[in-house]
Amino acid sequence: MTSDQWLRLVSFLALALGALAAIAGLFWTPPGGMGDAPELFGRGLYRRDMPFTAGGAQGADLVTLLLILPAALWALAGPLTRPRRLVLAVALSWTLYLGVSLSFGAVAFNEAFPLYVLMMPMSALGLALALRTFLLTRTPRWLPGFLLACGLVTGAAWSLLLWLEMTAGAYPPQSYYTVRTTYALDLGLIAPGCVAVAIGLRGGRSWGMMLAIPLLAIAALLLPMMLAQTVMQLRAGAAFGPEAAAPLAGFTLVSAGAAWFLWRLARGTPPRPSADR
Repeated sequence: MTSDQWLRLVSFLALALGALAAIAGLFWTPPGGMGDAPELFGRGLYRRDMPFTAGGAQGADLVTLLLILPAALWALAGPLTRPRRLVLAVALSWTLYLGVSLSFGAVAFNEAFPLYVLMMPMSALGLALALRTFLLTRTPRWLPGFLLACGLVTGAAWSLLLWLEMTAGAYPPQSYYTVRTTYALDLGLIAPGCVAVAIGLRGGRSWGMMLAIPLLAIAALLLPMMLAQTVMQLRAGAAFGPEAAAPLAGFTLVSAGAAWFLWRLARGTPPRPSADR
């Protein structure tokens, strides 16, 4: 098989796993009871989650089914040109991030756990194949500065939310959750990753662009993800305080900027004259 055929196959498998997980999250109620736990969501796949967490997971499921899946199927339906490869890279970045988040405790353990685990290697392999085209892509002007700002904004926003939760004593019941997966990923990987990639791009490193695209993909999807999650969280009965406004405004700017840079990369920039130095 050619590399393009492998890319199509692996991408299809990763997207199928993501779609199955999203459908299960939105529409499936597994058999069996859950005991006396009135403070939990209490229905569907996320029945053992708090309403805020369950609504957030269902919001991500909506993004997968209504945005990621149609875009990726469009990319797979034609020749794997540069724009289509970029769309696949964005979709696979989403399924990889989602698979990692759900596998490592963003939601309570549920029957879709095997799907979450399988999403990780399939998405990572497909992403590696899709990004090969962009190895020698010239860095768009201002991209290193934007990624540096993304790292700082992401770190500041999640640090603020974490500090507010901890000072308010808003710890979840230990029987349901033991970690804050989103905080760990965004503060431990995404924020410092943006800073490291910005430095790499400034230094002309070829790996910088290959790592920049997944980070831009996650950043660009922040706004639709947060909007979908907010709708589903409100439906689940979760309440929001005024402290949520500042991070939302910052993430909106980050999402718009990342989408603009992805659009520039989809249009194509001249290749760099030399590889990594």
